[in-house]
Amino acid sequence: MGSERLLIHGSPSMESPRLLLGFSGWMNGGEVATGVTGYFVEKLDADLLAEINSEDFYIFNIPGTMELVSRFRPMVSIRDGIVQNIEIPENTFYYSEENNLIILVGNEPHMKWPEFSKCIFEIVKKFDVSIIYSINAVGGPVPHTRQPRLHATISNKNMEPGFQQLGVSITNYTGPSGISSYLIRDAAENGVPMANVIAEIPPYVHGRNDMCIEFIVKVFCGLLLIYFEHDDLKRMGEQLEDKLNKALEDYPELLERIRELEDNYDRAVFDMNMDEMKHWLEDRGIRLD
Repeated sequence: MGSERLLIHGSPSMESPRLLLGFSGWMNGGEVATGVTGYFVEKLDADLLAEINSEDFYIFNIPGTMELVSRFRPMVSIRDGIVQNIEIPENTFYYSEENNLIILVGNEPHMKWPEFSKCIFEIVKKFDVSIIYSINAVGGPVPHTRQPRLHATISNKNMEPGFQQLGVSITNYTGPSGISSYLIRDAAENGVPMANVIAEIPPYVHGRNDMCIEFIVKVFCGLLLIYFEHDDLKRMGEQLEDKLNKALEDYPELLERIRELEDNYDRAVFDMNMDEMKHWLEDRGIRLD
């Protein structure tokens, strides 16, 4: 049951579960958001919980050039003249009773964000969700030889110290918004803690980035206190890194730029760590100046 737009398939027994969100679209660089949530569903052998009816939330046709219009149309697979599959956007909730976790693997809606948000918060209220985490990823000045930088947008200031202890910086940003920012505003209005965790990843690595997906999987395993073997993902990440390193041998100018990114990244990490140490020492009456 559920609303007209939300079909709920079951009523699992969970006690104030956590909700993990990952959407394709605006903030899914390297396919990190959908890659991480999809991997959690696979590894936890999560069961189907609910689905949002996609009919009202997506635009399949707009005026314009074929190149522009093709970005909105569903992808089709045809073999020997027979249609095998049409990829209509889906938003599917899964659950793991053992890990007290609900996972949404979704597609960012094109329109009617208020109605889409209501579907998510119907799940939140029905199952008494205790906290929401949304995974996001964008390109930034980060080399593939370093870990992604992590930032967070939070629904209330009480969450800030916990993320700072994890080395996650709190976001300052003005610009175009993704669905996660819209949802975090609604979470605050509904009194539900929510954090959008944003990974800053290498912009020059196109397509799925298994290195970054593996890192964010480890981050959320720690955050959610969930543990499973992920050697397969680690191997795929290592294979991607080897492939990139070999390709860069033929592009010395690009390799030089990446070395500059590494120097800037390491300097920023050093400065941040030194700043933290300075505050730690000053709290104990020791000054460095």
